[in-house]
Amino acid sequence: MHSRSLRVLWLLEELGLEYELVRYERDASFRTPPSLEKAHPLGRAPVVEVDGLVLAESGAILDHFVDRERRLRPTSPEGLREYRFFLHYAEGSSLGCKQHADTVTHGSGPDTARRSIGLRRRR
Repeated sequence: MHSRSLRVLWLLEELGLEYELVRYERDASFRTPPSLEKAHPLGRAPVVEVDGLVLAESGAILDHFVDRERRLRPTSPEGLREYRFFLHYAEGSSLGCKQHADTVTHGSGPDTARRSIGLRRRR
């Protein structure tokens, strides 16, 4: 799985919620299949159908479930600031680094990530 859908699955598991996983396989050109466009008009993934709503965008989906279940969200002001930072960091700053690294990566194979700019481990 190469999408932010994993964030949603992880949360559902952490909350112990039951769900049905529906896979929307993209074609060789990474185009959205018609079945995903039927689930969400913009063909966005992840997409969740819950409580009579169709939700897209992983951050919004995570917020929905954390609010609905009243679990996993810190209550202190400091904890809430940190929670929000990391929720949005995954969509903003860190995603930009990953996309940049993917763009400038040379070669392929299991050691590709180590040769990507911004993804080298410090020793």
